[in-house]
Amino acid sequence: MTTPASLPVSQPASNGIHNCLVALADCLVDAAAAVETWRRRHKASMQGARVESRILRDLGISEAQRFIEVNKPFWEK
Repeated sequence: MTTPASLPVSQPASNGIHNCLVALADCLVDAAAAVETWRRRHKASMQGARVESRILRDLGISEAQRFIEVNKPFWEK
């Protein structure tokens, strides 16, 4: 038996579950990416805290600028 193209075809219930699982997986991937970004920012901040003052001067960065950058929350960088 064929269904006319103008009539809606009901989707199996499992299709809704599949869509929910795909949406959940997308959210988890986004969350993991955010955590990785925050981890990299924290690591870079800690590395910046250990740079010698003379190297900062060579780069044109003041101690005050370093202090501000190192003390920013990792989610705001």
